[in-house]
Amino acid sequence: MVPLFCIPQKISPKKIFILYYSAGIIFWLSHIWWLIYVTPLGYVLLSFYLALFFGLLGLLIKFSREKTGYPLLFLAPPIWVMLEFARTYMLISFPWSLLGYSQWHNTALIQISSITGVYGVSFLIVMFNAAASDLVLLKTKKHFRNLLLSFLTIINVIVWGWHAIPLEQEGYACQKIKISVIQGNIPQNIKWDEEYSKEIINTYAELSIYAGTDHDVSLIVWPETSYPDYISVESELFQKVRNLTYYLDTHLLFGAVTSQNNRDYNSALLLLSPEAEIEQVYNKLRLVQFAEYLPLKKLLFFLSDIFPQIGDFSKGTEYTIFNIKNQISNIKYNFATLICFEDLFPDLARDFTNNGAQFLVNITNDAHFKESPALWQHFAHSIFRAVENRRPIVRAANNGISAFINSYGKPIEILTDANGKARGARGYATAQISPSNTKTFYTRFGDLFIYINLLYLFALSIYPIRQQRKKGKQGVKKL
Repeated sequence: MVPLFCIPQKISPKKIFILYYSAGIIFWLSHIWWLIYVTPLGYVLLSFYLALFFGLLGLLIKFSREKTGYPLLFLAPPIWVMLEFARTYMLISFPWSLLGYSQWHNTALIQISSITGVYGVSFLIVMFNAAASDLVLLKTKKHFRNLLLSFLTIINVIVWGWHAIPLEQEGYACQKIKISVIQGNIPQNIKWDEEYSKEIINTYAELSIYAGTDHDVSLIVWPETSYPDYISVESELFQKVRNLTYYLDTHLLFGAVTSQNNRDYNSALLLLSPEAEIEQVYNKLRLVQFAEYLPLKKLLFFLSDIFPQIGDFSKGTEYTIFNIKNQISNIKYNFATLICFEDLFPDLARDFTNNGAQFLVNITNDAHFKESPALWQHFAHSIFRAVENRRPIVRAANNGISAFINSYGKPIEILTDANGKARGARGYATAQISPSNTKTFYTRFGDLFIYINLLYLFALSIYPIRQQRKKGKQGVKKL
């Protein structure tokens, strides 16, 4: 960020906006190029939309520096996280690749997310870049000291996170549950072809039987929309799934399109052993805009002709908590399911946790994006949902990264093929996870860190005004 932050602030707001906006366009066009596989026009339009947040960043930094006279270190970090928060929940919600996600490998550093959410990690990155930029621009001992303090702050966070992991694991729940995930790697072009529906179910059934040979497995998870048709309990296809569940004598969670009251839903269904009946259903709460539904349909109706691939799904209304039994101990556990990109939204995982989920399951179908970087980019988001709420996450992808993540954001098992490759693999993986009842600071208080930043920026904006008023009153007294 240093070259971006070192753009001279004396130039006009228009030029500042153009330079920052151009940087945003370059970033997004090079970062989400895999959208070309789905919608080339949408890829370009979304990149130009997301770049607006870069342009807005440049303007806010310029105006705040002119108004307060403070260096970047005190302005850029809170402005950045506020814009990330806005991108997550305002207008076209697309919280993909917030800056903090770049540190998903740094397990110790990201433990701060249990307090601040992912935004705290973004804050630290921008803080260090801003301090470095101040030093480049001003070259004073004071700013060198600020850079050193920023570096030491990050080191302290890492040390705290490093100590937090083993200390909390001492009291970690010893009860574990064994789960298997299935990755069918079904090509997107045949996924909804009726001619292949039996073959698809047979693929998942065969892999499930291999996974089910371990009789300790309490839950088998198939990916999003793994069932290649609308759910009809009378159909031959569904009877195959029921017979499989009865044969394996275990619970099966799978994704499917359901129709209820003349509305279509992207759903997750739990078949409960030994009855092999649908026990619970979760309908996706956060739909992908311009993919699963068209927002402002009456106003933007013409987009249906431009983007014929836009679906017409309805949003779910309930935070469904699934219940299963451990095959060995008969202890009951609660879990929640995040479908597809729902794992991008911190508040959703937090709400499920507060409603009683002891672990989270993410079912997704990333086959749209083939074997592009999108698959690992998506996986990084689940890492933070685990840390924020201290909940292990089970991930089942049709083609993507199927894995098990512990409560501290560390992958404990990743499904790979014979060559050790996760993308494009077909198979199953089994691991034990430890359901948790812990509630973190973030789980309890949510995005308090964001609101503190908002208050800080507000206080910063009115302080210079008060100073000017005091100077004005002093001038009047002298006269």
